[in-house]
Amino acid sequence: MIVGSMIRLEQKSTKYVIFNFKDNKLLIEGKQNESLLYSKIFNFNLYSLFPKKKLGYILRIQQEKGNFYFWITTKNKNMKWSKNDYQNILILNNSLEQKVQKKQLFIDYIIFGIALIPTIIISFVFLFVFVVLFSLITGNIEWFQYLEFLN
Repeated sequence: MIVGSMIRLEQKSTKYVIFNFKDNKLLIEGKQNESLLYSKIFNFNLYSLFPKKKLGYILRIQQEKGNFYFWITTKNKNMKWSKNDYQNILILNNSLEQKVQKKQLFIDYIIFGIALIPTIIISFVFLFVFVVLFSLITGNIEWFQYLEFLN
């Protein structure tokens, strides 16, 4: 049994759910209980979001009805992950891998790419600041005249 902040992405509001692993099915207990038979699940994927997994994990389960998406976060609101939280993620991954095939779909790459956008933007900002500071220190400031927003 995995207890945590498992938030379904397809609902308009967030709901906490509990995953219970039975012999032939996965029980998702929350406001609306669901039962997914392992034989009806085609594949799943569990991956972390950047930076350093602090944004949580995404669990995608594909079955006959379609894809189920869960955003897995910590129990506490301050986003500090404990060892117990990481152990729950490992138990979830291992329990699903024993019963269902793990596979990456194109939608997984899209979600992962969207999660990388803030990291890429921050990297470009730091690179720009570094170039400007380096130019100011070395005295090579002729290229500033080509920047429209500074004139």
